[in-house]
Amino acid sequence: MASASCNDVIAIGAFTIILGITFNPSADVTWTSLQAPLEVFIGLGWGILWGLLCIWFPSRPQDGSQPSSVFRVCLLGGGSLIALFGSNLIDFPGSGALAVLVMGFVAGVGWRNKIGANSVPKVLAGLWIVFQPILFGLIGTEISITELDPETVAWGFLILIGGLVIRFIVTYFSVFGAKLDHREKLFVALAWIPKATVQAAIGPLALDMANDALAAAGDEVSDEDLNILQERVVLGKQVLTIAVLSIIITAPVGAAAIMTAGPRLLKRVRDTLMI
Repeated sequence: MASASCNDVIAIGAFTIILGITFNPSADVTWTSLQAPLEVFIGLGWGILWGLLCIWFPSRPQDGSQPSSVFRVCLLGGGSLIALFGSNLIDFPGSGALAVLVMGFVAGVGWRNKIGANSVPKVLAGLWIVFQPILFGLIGTEISITELDPETVAWGFLILIGGLVIRFIVTYFSVFGAKLDHREKLFVALAWIPKATVQAAIGPLALDMANDALAAAGDEVSDEDLNILQERVVLGKQVLTIAVLSIIITAPVGAAAIMTAGPRLLKRVRDTLMI
C-alpha cells in the first residue's frame, strides 16, 4: 500500500506539473524552468501544513470520547478543495494534486494509533462507493467511439503492453529485499497490473485545459497560435484515449490475475495471508 501511494504521488505530481508547464501562458524561459520546482515546493508545503492542521484539530473531547470523524473528513476535504482550486487561481495547477496526496498522507500518519482513527477510512470508503461510479462515468462521457483514431488506439495499445511488461519486471526485482519467495514476488508483480483510479482522475485534464485555452484565445489570435491550440486539443484527446484504454485493459486483466493467482501463489501462515 505504501509503495502504491508513493507511485500515485509521483504519477499525479509529475503529470500535473508537466501539464502546468505545457499550458503556461508565460513565454519567459526562466520562469517556465522554475515553475516545476516551485509547484513541488508549494504542493509539499500546503500539504504538510494542512495535514498537521488535520492532526491537531479537532482536539479530543474532555469527556474522553473519540473526535468527530465527519469533522475530520470535512476538514481534509476542505483543504483538498482549497488546494485544487487555489492552485489554478495562482497559476500553479500542478501543486494542487500533489498537496492533496501529501496532506492525506500526513494526516493519516498523525491519526495512526489514536482513538477514532479507523473511523475516518470507513467514512471515506462510504463516500467512495458514491463517487467512484460518478468518476468513471464522467470520463466515459468524454470518449466518442466514432471519433476514435484507429492509429492512436493501436499505438496506445502497444505502449500499454510495453509499459506493463516493463512494470512487471521492475516490480518483481524491486521486492528482492522484502524477504519474499519467488511465488510471492510474482504475485506482487501481478497485483501491480491494474490501473484505473488515477487514470480516471487525471486522464481528462489535458483535454480540458486544451479546450479552455482554445476557448479563451478569442478572435484576435494569430493563425499560427490557433493551429498550436487546435493541435493541443488533438493531443489531449489522445491522452484521454490512452487513459481509457489503460482502464479497460488493465483493470479486468489485473483483477482476474489477482483472483486466479492469489490462491495458487500465496500461503497462509497462522491464518494470516502473507504476501
